[in-house]
Amino acid sequence: MLTLHVVWSIAAPIAIAEAFFGREPWLRRPGTVAWTGALLVGATGTFLVSRMMGTPAFLAAPGQLLGAAVVAVVLVVFAFRLPVRPPVAGGNAWAGFAVGLGASTLFHLVDKTALLHSWGTVVLMLALEAAVVAYAVHYRPPTFSLAAGAIVTYCWVGLVTAGNPVALIEQVVLVAATLSVLTITARRRIPVTV
Repeated sequence: MLTLHVVWSIAAPIAIAEAFFGREPWLRRPGTVAWTGALLVGATGTFLVSRMMGTPAFLAAPGQLLGAAVVAVVLVVFAFRLPVRPPVAGGNAWAGFAVGLGASTLFHLVDKTALLHSWGTVVLMLALEAAVVAYAVHYRPPTFSLAAGAIVTYCWVGLVTAGNPVALIEQVVLVAATLSVLTITARRRIPVTV
């Protein structure tokens, strides 16, 4: 599901890294080049393995791949053309955390309990996402607070879905490490806003 990857795999970790490092560039040019290369190698490897396994339901059609690549390039070019704006002093961090935690928890509950993922489920999830965007634009909470709420949701989801004792131990270690990073970052009180 797209939202899972966009919010929890990409946006929240980036927001936390930016809050942790503040105004300092945390990747710089060599890091950006290296991670871009790693992304391309990973995407190519995933594509090739999927193609060799012969799982057509998992493999995108050539037109879909081309369309996704074009959209990605256009968005990257657009992002680099945006003016850099200084962070705006924002709203209440605890409220932002509560919204991030509550909205992402509700999202996961809807996702896990939805029958056959009907259009009603899609509409409900999109409405939830729109409400969070409207909240963030209107109240301007620190980005870190929204991201921390989303990450804490992923922590409890990992604990609840651990399938065996070893997986549970793994999740406990990951949750402890995650909460440590969030605590250290929150104590720095670096105002990074949406």
